[in-house]
Amino acid sequence: MERARLRAYRAHKQGLIGQPFAKLSPAEILEKTGWVRGVGSAAPYQHFATRANFSREQIDQAVANLKIHELPAVRGCTYIVPASDFALALRFSQANDVFAPTSPERALGITKEELEALAEPTLKVLSKGNFRTNEIKKELGDQVRSFGDEGKKRGISTDLPGVIGRLQTTGQIRRIPTNGRLDQEKYIYTLWQDNPLKGAMPTPEELHAEIAHQFFQWIGPATIDEFRWFTALPAGKSKVAFDNAGLVAVDDLYYANPEDADEFATFKIPSEPDIQILASLDNLVLLAKCLYDIVDESDHSKSFDGVTLGDTKGFGDPTCHMITDRGRLIGYWLYDPDQEKIVYKAWAGDAKLIEAAIVKAQNRIKEELRDFRSFSLDSPKSRQGRIQLLSDGKPIQ
Repeated sequence: MERARLRAYRAHKQGLIGQPFAKLSPAEILEKTGWVRGVGSAAPYQHFATRANFSREQIDQAVANLKIHELPAVRGCTYIVPASDFALALRFSQANDVFAPTSPERALGITKEELEALAEPTLKVLSKGNFRTNEIKKELGDQVRSFGDEGKKRGISTDLPGVIGRLQTTGQIRRIPTNGRLDQEKYIYTLWQDNPLKGAMPTPEELHAEIAHQFFQWIGPATIDEFRWFTALPAGKSKVAFDNAGLVAVDDLYYANPEDADEFATFKIPSEPDIQILASLDNLVLLAKCLYDIVDESDHSKSFDGVTLGDTKGFGDPTCHMITDRGRLIGYWLYDPDQEKIVYKAWAGDAKLIEAAIVKAQNRIKEELRDFRSFSLDSPKSRQGRIQLLSDGKPIQ
C-alpha cells in the first residue's frame, strides 16, 4: 500500500482537504466522518470546526436538540453519534460484556440479576426528573449496595453505575452534560422518552455488516486489524462482516467499499497544501488507530518528548495534538491557557500557512473554550512539560 496516497485519501474521506462538508449539519458530518470520541476533551469541537467552521455554541445546541449525542457504542466506550445511528451504536454497545472474567463487577460479586432488580427503582426515581448519580443514590437509599474499600480499589464504590450503564445501553435513559458542554465529564441522567431501540432487532450478522459498511465509508481502505480495533470483533466475525457488507480487496491487506475502491484507484494527492489543526483524538488517526500511516518515511527518525515518530507502529497515539497537511503529520501543538496561545513545532510544510491556521485555531479556543484538554484529566499543569518542549525554540530532529 502506498502510504502517502492512503493518508491523503483518508484525509479526503474525512473532509480535511478542501472542506467539502462545509454546508453540512453536525449530524451529517458525523454520518460522513464517523463517530467521535469525547472523553471530556475539546476534541469534538475541533472535529466540527476543522470540517465546517462550527462554533462550540452551535455544537452544544445540536447536542441539546438531540441531533447528535454521546452514548455507549463500540468497545464499551462512549462516542458522539448522529441521531441516525443512535440505535446502531446502542445495539453494538450491548455486545460489551461487563461481566467478563477480569471485570471488577465479577470480582465484587455483582450479578445481572442484581442489576436488573435495581433497574426498575432507578427508572422510578428518574420518572420524577433529572438527577445526578449521587442524587439517584440518595433517592434509592439502602437499595444500593456499597462495596467499601474493596470497591474503591476496583473503581466501583456501589452497584449503581452498573445499573445506569445498562439502562443507557438499552436506550431507557441517557446522560446530559451538566453545563451543556462536551469537554467535561459531569452528567445528569434523564429518561429517554423516545427510546431509539424501538422496532425490529437486526441479527448480529446484520449489525456487524452495517458497522463494517459505515466504518469503511468513513475512513476508506483499511485492514481487518484496524476494523477489529474499532469494533473489538473477533477475526472470524469480522471476516463474515466483510463478506456481508460487500467489501472488496484493494490489495493483500486492505479492503474498501466498492465505490471507494474505484475512487482510490484513480485518486491523486492534491498538489496544493491544506493545513489542518487537529486534536489528538481526531478520526483521521483514531478511527483506525493508524498514527504510523500518517507519518512520512522521511520523518521516521524525528523524535519528540522521547518518542521517535517511526516507532509508532501498531496502534499508537500522538504525543500532542496534530498539525497535518493532506493527511501527513507535520507538527505538534498544545494550548497554553496561561499565555492564551497555541505553542507548536512543525518539521515540514509551509510556515506561513501553518502560522495562519494556528492563529485561527488559537483565537477560536481563546474565545469559545478557554482551554483545550486532551482528555478529562488533562490540565495546564499536567501538560506543562510538553508545553515547554514546544516553546523552547529548538527544531524537532
